[in-house]
Amino acid sequence: MNTAQDEYLEALWYLQEQNKDSVADFETVLDCSIDYYNFDSIVSAGMAVLNRETGKVALTQRGLDHARGLVRKHRLAERLLYDVLGFRNEQFESEACTFEHVLAPHVVDGICTLLGHPRECPHGLPIPEGPCCLRNERVLQSAVAHLSELE
Repeated sequence: MNTAQDEYLEALWYLQEQNKDSVADFETVLDCSIDYYNFDSIVSAGMAVLNRETGKVALTQRGLDHARGLVRKHRLAERLLYDVLGFRNEQFESEACTFEHVLAPHVVDGICTLLGHPRECPHGLPIPEGPCCLRNERVLQSAVAHLSELE
């Protein structure tokens, strides 16, 4: 998936949270008209469905799974930027958006564990649980080693 497609999946997740499913609502969340090239690629990948007759859009299970990971990364990045780094203006929102496209799953789990498995982002929205939450991990394995310890 490219960044635009990821943004579409994330926007569809937000719609689902709000119990909305219309193309008009989707475009409101996106703050622009749908680029059907990107949207059709999501549909072709089996991640979303669009009923052109009713104007309804929805994520498939595959799309839900992918969007869940994106939203988890974004909201945990917001918590990290807000709680640990002290970002208090809306700059943390755009920075978190960058994080969601580059963080590997094990890094996300590390951030989640470091933060104590937060339940909500700074905006009060739920953070989807990850495998580290389900295992109730409390100790973060360090990815840092002294050069003298390496082979």
